Amino acid sequence: FSPSTPPTSDLLDLTVTIATAKLADKKLSPSCVALLSSLLSSLGSKHTHSALERVFAAMPKIPSPIAHEALLGLLSSYTSDVGAKKFGQAGLKVLCEYLFSAASHSNPKVKAASSSLVALLHKQMGTPFKLLLLSSPSAKSSAAVKSTFEEIIAKNPHDASAAPSGGGDDEDEDEEPLDVPRADLFASLPKDVLANLAMLEGKNAWKTRLAAMEAITASLKSASHLITSSANVHELLRGLKERLNDSQSNLKPKAANLIAATISSLSAQDAAKCFKLVSTPLMSVSLTDNKKPMRDAAFTALQKCVTMPEGTGQTGTNKSALENCVPALLLCLKNGDAKGAGVPEVLTYFATKASELNKFDPAATTTKEAMREQ
Repeated sequence: FSPSTPPTSDLLDLTVTIATAKLADKKLSPSCVALLSSLLSSLGSKHTHSALERVFAAMPKIPSPIAHEALLGLLSSYTSDVGAKKFGQAGLKVLCEYLFSAASHSNPKVKAASSSLVALLHKQMGTPFKLLLLSSPSAKSSAAVKSTFEEIIAKNPHDASAAPSGGGDDEDEDEEPLDVPRADLFASLPKDVLANLAMLEGKNAWKTRLAAMEAITASLKSASHLITSSANVHELLRGLKERLNDSQSNLKPKAANLIAATISSLSAQDAAKCFKLVSTPLMSVSLTDNKKPMRDAAFTALQKCVTMPEGTGQTGTNKSALENCVPALLLCLKNGDAKGAGVPEVLTYFATKASELNKFDPAATTTKEAMREQ
């Protein structure tokens, strides 16, 4: 079997029945674990939940802590070897339910094993796993366990290097990004926040602009940096673009940081599209601003904008956003920014990213002649 030809429903039932029946037997438990491991390996991320649902349905009938400890050990090994994403969206949801059950077990070894798995899953996936776990139906009726999981998550922050690289089958490469709940950024913001962000009248207008930025930052945090794209978000980015040249110098780096925070809170596809709204001015500031702290803030923001948003559960470069960055770079160089103090650093960065621009086609752009010349 393989992800492209998964086992039939009857064979899944038979395999799970055999494996779970003797999972508590000290002599046979290793063989049962090996059987379940082989079963999971034969399923793609879109089908893993079928096996997990059957396994977790059988576990309440097995009171022995040996079985639960063995299962949690298997799931931890599987996560370490092939990555949490291989469980798929549906698989992660049923796994989260089982983790609440295991964490409520009377045996301390089972509790410890469930805590270790939560830590590993969060290290690999970050916010998407956190939201799936804490929004699980069992979270409402298990406040104490939920609180424990929140502490574990806080002590084990997301670390992209924790996920295995290069693993998995080719057939599973078209796996869809996790569908995590996203919020409307403006639902909790004052209606005049965009007007306040653009406020220029009055001696203390800069304080009004600062307060607007702080309110937006707080709203992003409240939404766990998972927001939907909208016309208001587009207007926000246009407003922040203007603040990159704010008359109050301390607001300029804040604007750059907030642009990056907003874009990295969107889905990968929306982030790439919205980045077009700010890519050229952000690039220009990175290349030419007279003050190095501001150049650094803009350049850091630019790099964050072309990195996969954490909320997607994916790591590495957002190639669509990176490709959208190239026209901005060339336009800035053509318009006189080539002598800016930040040029060497920016060009060095893009040189390291050149291999990821394999889909970029200058001939397909509206400024193809200028880009070829550059």
